[in-house]
Amino acid sequence: MHSTLLINEYLPDPSSGSDWVELYNSTDTPINVTGWKLDDSDIGSPKLLAAATIPAHEYLVVEVGTMLNKTADAVRLFDGSGTEIDYTRYASTLPNHSYSRLPDGGIDFTLTSIPTRGGPNLPMVRLNELVPILPAPNNPWLELYNAGGQPVDVSGWLINDKDGGAPGHLVVANGSGNSIPPGGFLVLEAPHGFWAAADTVQLLTAAGQLIDTFGYDGAANDQVLGRVPDGSYTCSTALVASPWQPNQAAPTPTATPPTPTSIPSNVTPTVSPTSTSQPTALPPSAPTTVPTSQLLLTTTPEPTDELPAATSTAAATAAPTATPTPTPTRTPTPTREPTATRTPSPTQAPT
Repeated sequence: MHSTLLINEYLPDPSSGSDWVELYNSTDTPINVTGWKLDDSDIGSPKLLAAATIPAHEYLVVEVGTMLNKTADAVRLFDGSGTEIDYTRYASTLPNHSYSRLPDGGIDFTLTSIPTRGGPNLPMVRLNELVPILPAPNNPWLELYNAGGQPVDVSGWLINDKDGGAPGHLVVANGSGNSIPPGGFLVLEAPHGFWAAADTVQLLTAAGQLIDTFGYDGAANDQVLGRVPDGSYTCSTALVASPWQPNQAAPTPTATPPTPTSIPSNVTPTVSPTSTSQPTALPPSAPTTVPTSQLLLTTTPEPTDELPAATSTAAATAAPTATPTPTPTRTPTPTREPTATRTPSPTQAPT
């Protein structure tokens, strides 16, 4: 919705005081807003505007207490008959940041860190990238970024530091002109020593209106500072230099794996013993009875020098004197074979 009387800027989360909404008369004639109302998405507790007339191309600021949520909400404008004249929504906010149309009465809203209550909305030009200390012959440089939806001419704009000395006109690098297109960049050079190792850079319009600031501590030679992503509120001290281009965070160093140590060929590597489990003690088993046949097969008897005694076949007669038997020759076999016993001659019977 877009009408001749517009919600031009609003501050949902002020650091102190009331939430406020700025209306802008984009026509060439005054507009009487007596009986008009402002409300949020709930449409339950509207804020009645005081009797007033807004001149052509002028502003009216309405304080609305705590009507606007600090997170997501909407802002609605109704005329005296209850007809909705203008409407806008927001998904989030930051403390003391306002949403404003750029330019005044434009289509799109932009979140800005510099509210301009009751006055023209400032261009969304950001201090985007900075190399404050460079060795000669190179000059320190600064990059501007247009975060808005309209071209911005920065002719005569000034830079300053935290010391508050006399501002100097920006020097446009590369002779590219002073107009920054939407989403575009402009690189500016500064003389050596303009910024210190720890400083705050300020960007001002030709009329001295503060547009943006960027503070840093302990910058080193060639160190690149800036915002990631471009135009955001997130500042980084580790960027890859990218003048006239989108900012890039410096790559994270990759850990280098350790180099394996070679073992000389004449050195025997030490092998750590492998842990083995201890054997489990088993209960003693009952002795096994070995058969005799098996015992004879596995045991050799000791040799002996004794001869077995002679035996007699006659039980009732006296045994004759045994004829000496020559001593048998010992054999190398473990067991001595017994000598056969001679049978005695029969005794002659008496006549």
